Amino acid sequence: MSSKQEGKKKKEEENVTVIFLINMNCVCKNCFKKIAKCTQKLEGIKSMEIENTGVKYKVTVISKVESLKLQQKIEKKLKKKVEIISPKIKRK
Repeated sequence: MSSKQEGKKKKEEENVTVIFLINMNCVCKNCFKKIAKCTQKLEGIKSMEIENTGVKYKVTVISKVESLKLQQKIEKKLKKKVEIISPKIKRK
């Protein structure tokens, strides 16, 4: 295997920490459970932490999946706007 292929393979296997901000407009336990259930079912997630910051939830995820793909999957499942806080990514 060439060094380029090895480097590419390593890059794909790296875990990335992503912080999302989800505006649920609610602070009830059911919304917290809904976020937890949605994110736990996603593939490639190593660990996750959910923090309530008023009506918004801060979700920290360590994953092998690209942050934009995770954002889109969470938005689709929750039907809510999900903002990526870290790392900053420019959309194409």
